[in-house]
Amino acid sequence: MKLEIPSDLERMLPHEMSEWLSSVEEDESYTETQVKEARKAVSIALGVDA
Repeated sequence: MKLEIPSDLERMLPHEMSEWLSSVEEDESYTETQVKEARKAVSIALGVDA
C-alpha cells in the first residue's frame, strides 16, 4: 500500500496530525519504513526534530 501524506498536513491541528499518524501506525499494511516516513512528516509539520 502506498503511503499518502496529506497535502495539508502543515495546516492540520496537532490532534488531527496525531489521529492521522495513529491510523498509519495501526494499519498493518504499511511497512515500518512507511511508518517512519509518516512520523518524520508529522515532526517536520510540527517543527520539531525527528
